[in-house]
Amino acid sequence: MSAIFEVWDTETAHQVGTFASPDEAVAVLRDVLGVNGPEVAREMLVLKYSAPGARPVTYLEGAAFVAETLGATVAEAASNRGAHGASSVRE
Repeated sequence: MSAIFEVWDTETAHQVGTFASPDEAVAVLRDVLGVNGPEVAREMLVLKYSAPGARPVTYLEGAAFVAETLGATVAEAASNRGAHGASSVRE
């Protein structure tokens, strides 16, 4: 059996869903971030079950996901500004 991934809202202690792949679970966090913002996304948690009856392990914490995602977005924006700025500068 393949691993199973669960997404939880730790603020409400409700399971959001069960997914067959980590990409599907992370997509839920991405949607939560886009729709509800970083405050809500930080409260999410992805658990991984490697086999039926196995204890879950934390696959991804919402706070880490938000920091990584928003950090990448900020870095990309800064990089794009730098690239555009450099191309418009004449010496």
